[in-house]
Amino acid sequence: MRETQVWDNGAKLGVYGAEIDATYNMTPGKHTTTVLDLDSSSRTLHRSTVTYNVQGVVDGVQVISPPSGEAINAATLHVVAHATEPVPVGLIEVWDNDVELGRYPGADVNQYFSLAPGAHTIMVRDLDENFDFLHQSSVTYSVQGAN
Repeated sequence: MRETQVWDNGAKLGVYGAEIDATYNMTPGKHTTTVLDLDSSSRTLHRSTVTYNVQGVVDGVQVISPPSGEAINAATLHVVAHATEPVPVGLIEVWDNDVELGRYPGADVNQYFSLAPGAHTIMVRDLDENFDFLHQSSVTYSVQGAN
């Protein structure tokens, strides 16, 4: 394999080697993202495409993962959240079933947690630089255990 490429709505976003570890800021609206795997002659070996809608950023905390209402078949949960506020965000707190899992500086969290099977509610809170509460957002889901 020579390279991989990431395209969105017909525009090339990036060219990579064998692995892609990238984050893109997308405009609100409908997107079709394609990842191509090319050989040394630039022929497409594999193509994977996904279509989705990006929501606009709103003030407060957005929990990106896990999606609410999902049944997750793994003991490790990936929590991704972002806070957008008119004031600087000092830290993000992550709670699961009223137990604090961690505090993370800044406006983003991207962490993995090991959780027991059963029903869960993840609550993510953002606090300003004086540690005053700003917003919170919650999602409910269930952990089914490892496959």
